[in-house]
Amino acid sequence: MLSIKGIGIDANVEDLGGDLTRLESKLKVFTEVGFDNVELHIAGLNVIRGGKICKEELKELIKVTRSFPLNYTCHAPNALNIAGGRNVKTHLQVFKACLYLCAEVGAELLVYHSGQNTLKHPFLEYGELPSEKELNQRWEVETERLAEMARLASNLGIVIGIENMDPELSEILFLAELGIPESQLVKYKQALRPDLIAHQIRIIDSPNIGLTLDVGHAFLAAPYWGGKDFLAVIEEIAPQVRHVHLHDNFGCLVDGADKPCERLVFGVGDNHLPPGWGKIPLTEVLTILSKIGYDGWLNLEIRPKLKLYLKEAMRSTHNSLEAIGPAKNTRL
Repeated sequence: MLSIKGIGIDANVEDLGGDLTRLESKLKVFTEVGFDNVELHIAGLNVIRGGKICKEELKELIKVTRSFPLNYTCHAPNALNIAGGRNVKTHLQVFKACLYLCAEVGAELLVYHSGQNTLKHPFLEYGELPSEKELNQRWEVETERLAEMARLASNLGIVIGIENMDPELSEILFLAELGIPESQLVKYKQALRPDLIAHQIRIIDSPNIGLTLDVGHAFLAAPYWGGKDFLAVIEEIAPQVRHVHLHDNFGCLVDGADKPCERLVFGVGDNHLPPGWGKIPLTEVLTILSKIGYDGWLNLEIRPKLKLYLKEAMRSTHNSLEAIGPAKNTRL
């Protein structure tokens, strides 16, 4: 039996544009569809400016969010990275501001993308990949700083959910130019491996930090786990899961379909489809989570272009839940 808090939906950063009127309209639709939780993308708001919270904008945001019978989680900017880099002081300041924003809005969890990725600018600004020593240093630095953030999160009553990432064809092609096989992708982008993130979480050992399991990202990354089975890894990391991003895809990387609007046609990329549209064994994933007593949110992440299918996405999620037994949730 899966004792979840409820089913949520993300207020997509691409669709907000800093417009609180637009957010209010989306929250109205989400409430009507029957969602219990909304994940606010902080980069889609205008509340944090230069690492500091704008009190006037925050006041207006709270006025909007509190006018609906919804719970909230927040998603930090995708570029937030405390594992290293020139502007790490700014990133630490932004991280803290995100946590304070969560506290003010009443959001119980902040999603943070794992910083274990050295295949993106500015990490390649010197034109070479990091050494084994440098990779280890990034791991140790991020782990130490996440422990620090977990202490602040504890004081604020918030959980930090570290999210696993997905592979990109451009990264594989970059490695190929250097004569490095794609099997080495996870060496330079350890954020692809939820088992490594789970290990990092165990090291930090704080009730205020856990894994945000992005099921779609994991399905795309599974071929690069060195032969490890997708569902076997989900079972391995399930005890560290505190939050779930639920969406579907076909398990294929983008290859040629550069425009996001064309990716559904070819079934490629991190499409963020409604459950049941792709090939991910979502019912099996939820069954594994039910066995360890997962009791967090199931937060759907659906592309804005597919907003007409929100009710269908909700029904599909209910069907998966019903397939593994009745859920302990009054809204379900």
